[in-house]
Amino acid sequence: MSNLNQKDMQNIEMQMYNRSRDIDVAIYNGMFSDLPKEYVLDSLLMYQNQDGGFGSGLYIDNYNPSSTVYVTYEALRTLYVCGFDKFSNEELYNGLINKAMNYLYNRSSIIKNKWNHNIESNSKFAHSDFFTNKKENLEMCGYYPTISIYALTLWLCNEKKAYYKKAYNGLKIALNEVLANSNPSKYEIMACGLVVEICNKLNLFTEEVSKLNEKMVNLVKTVISSKETWPNLEMPVILTDGLVLDEELNTKVEENLDYLIANRATFGLWEAFHKWGTVYPEEDSAKLKWIGYISWNYLYLLNKHKKIA
Repeated sequence: MSNLNQKDMQNIEMQMYNRSRDIDVAIYNGMFSDLPKEYVLDSLLMYQNQDGGFGSGLYIDNYNPSSTVYVTYEALRTLYVCGFDKFSNEELYNGLINKAMNYLYNRSSIIKNKWNHNIESNSKFAHSDFFTNKKENLEMCGYYPTISIYALTLWLCNEKKAYYKKAYNGLKIALNEVLANSNPSKYEIMACGLVVEICNKLNLFTEEVSKLNEKMVNLVKTVISSKETWPNLEMPVILTDGLVLDEELNTKVEENLDYLIANRATFGLWEAFHKWGTVYPEEDSAKLKWIGYISWNYLYLLNKHKKIA
């Protein structure tokens, strides 16, 4: 077992400032420093559009400036990671979250209890294949990121808001449908960890969440036994984030975390390993922007598992 030590973290902090976008530095500081978390809100506002949704490359693989559900989900997840919740009283936070919820629940179509994570105008801007608005992408994602958005809404939004009630009802339906699905996608598995974590914190849907956790733990074991590779979605630490692990899977996750620590770039951060699957030349510049994003995400996981000394 290995940990990131104080010297590692000092170098990581320096390299985050050298190589990362302002938003990624703000998120890193929101997690690991005593600086005001309002910097995260200030940085997120740079990506929020007038309709309340988020775009403009907040998520690096989609350069579309227009709002999309997926990029808005990334903004909500950022708030969660940095410790914001429904009790946050900052004026900036309340304005940002209310506009984002209005975009999701009033301005975006929910079809059969799911959002489409893409929009047609993505085709006009550089993007990875994941953000091509096609039927197979929607089917592949299933309840990802919809089920996570419902859970994040319950965490970030005041219970008196209509958005909260919509999310509660939507999550109830989603939980039952995912539990009834014998073959959820890897994306859905990844989304369910966040749902389990948030619902356990809020003590909501306890019976359904217990069943969901058991189902997803068993599915992750199947995934990682069928293809023992570390990159991307096969990484058990990503698939299991938020789930309550049994001993067998926890051992796999610990091995995965040790692998992450040992496989940083020579300058101390992490580099992207995935490919866009498209011909856009912006993929090369996106890989540079991914350094900060992927690094704070991995640090978030390592910190949760007490791998930072």
